[in-house]
Amino acid sequence: MFLCIQSLFGTGTLLLFDRTEKKKEEIVWDASSLHVNLLSLIASILEKHSLQMTDIEEVFFVFGPGPFTAVRNIAVTMSVWKSQQKSLQVFQVPSGAFLKAEFPHADYLFLSAGKMAFFRFDRENPEKFEKFPVQNIENFSGTYGGFFHESLLLPKHLMRVPQISAEQVFRTLFLERKKFLLRDILPEYGAEPNISK
Repeated sequence: MFLCIQSLFGTGTLLLFDRTEKKKEEIVWDASSLHVNLLSLIASILEKHSLQMTDIEEVFFVFGPGPFTAVRNIAVTMSVWKSQQKSLQVFQVPSGAFLKAEFPHADYLFLSAGKMAFFRFDRENPEKFEKFPVQNIENFSGTYGGFFHESLLLPKHLMRVPQISAEQVFRTLFLERKKFLLRDILPEYGAEPNISK
């Protein structure tokens, strides 16, 4: 069984696939909610299908850059799970690779991690990104894929293209699974964490 998790872009998605890559379950939640517990969501999907954590052979998750709390929570969850289940294969998908698959027809790929931190991903090499100030968005025109903080007014010449479903995105990423398999589960914050000690 495969478990796929995306929790960075406003709407979180948890998908369960069987070995034939048939979708068995999908849970969608408000990723900005402070009342959502990722472990509880995973437990509920396993219980519904009478599965144990050891029945999950592969986990795909989007590891950043993105909102600090979401990136941290998912990396910690995956690290603990992997430490307890050595045979688990964990595939870390960069935010840029996820966005490129989700918005294949966009000129630009953007993601805001709050009101002030913005990332632009390279279309040709989506693992590369640059952080830039919000006012620089005015310099872009055309179509974009990605997510901005709801408080931001975007320039009218920057239009968002329709996205494809998380299920379709993960199916695309399954084909590239080898390049996402990593030993050490490390989050990519894209900047220094902005929390106090």
